Amino acid sequence: MAFGKFLVCEESNGWTVALRWGLAQDQPQLVVSQDLDDCWQKLAVAPASFLALELNETNLESIVERLQDIRSRFPLARAAVMCDRSMATCEWLVREAGAVHVAVSVRDMSTVIRLAARHLAQVLPPVVGVRQRVWDRLPWQEP
Repeated sequence: MAFGKFLVCEESNGWTVALRWGLAQDQPQLVVSQDLDDCWQKLAVAPASFLALELNETNLESIVERLQDIRSRFPLARAAVMCDRSMATCEWLVREAGAVHVAVSVRDMSTVIRLAARHLAQVLPPVVGVRQRVWDRLPWQEP
């Protein structure tokens, strides 16, 4: 089973602050990147991750290409897009490319968090005891 993380890619910190504000203690922690290449390296390590990508005028084409890339290279990953209201006209373009949600306000972060938590609950490993974790890390198998 593949494992995932809650990856956030944004140039500004406004969305990250709103996401952290809305996260409860039992929800996944954020892994923040400021550029798409770094985010994709982290996605390659955890290919079942949930991504929250900031969309702006300068990265529209890159975001659309990356969303299409997620479909083909990382089929277990999901992505939401966060953008300013001025970019709301691009909502259906990014949804068509593969975004599961488009947030145009920090007030909509609860939906992004809920989607991420639901997705990660389906891909995270079950909680196991200390004994099982030790056995899983040993170079030989349990008898």
